[in-house]
Amino acid sequence: MSILALRDPFYDPFNALDAFDSLFSAPAVVHHRRSRPTHDSTMVTSYSIRSEVLDTDSEFQVALEIPGIAKDNLDLTIENNVLAVKFNREKTQQAQADGGAAVVSSDFAYGPHVRRFKLPQNVNQDEVTTTFQDGVLRVKFAKQKQDGAPRKLTIA
Repeated sequence: MSILALRDPFYDPFNALDAFDSLFSAPAVVHHRRSRPTHDSTMVTSYSIRSEVLDTDSEFQVALEIPGIAKDNLDLTIENNVLAVKFNREKTQQAQADGGAAVVSSDFAYGPHVRRFKLPQNVNQDEVTTTFQDGVLRVKFAKQKQDGAPRKLTIA
């Protein structure tokens, strides 16, 4: 009689490639895919926050998909040239409203979330515009004007 090794039927060998692929997408983004404790001992996750980073001649733009969160619950900070977007998604009582039905499966991520973006050196952090419409947060930074002419340096 032989022993059969059973595999996990839900195992996806390509999930390991997601972390590898993220190394090559949007180099200005700091990825934190797993839960980790912060300085105040709360768990912060960012795996569910989808983003898009655009870099044009005149501006640097960060867009995030944050459906179901009110704009009053968003906290945006800039520290050490890093934009941090934080919010807390509270667990709803939908199961109790449906006659006490038990939640069988849930992919929702509850609790505190944060996503950080390293900003380029040439953005003007004083000229920032933010909009939040249809669950998409857009943060636009104007770029500083740089003189492209070479400078002559003198040796002292």
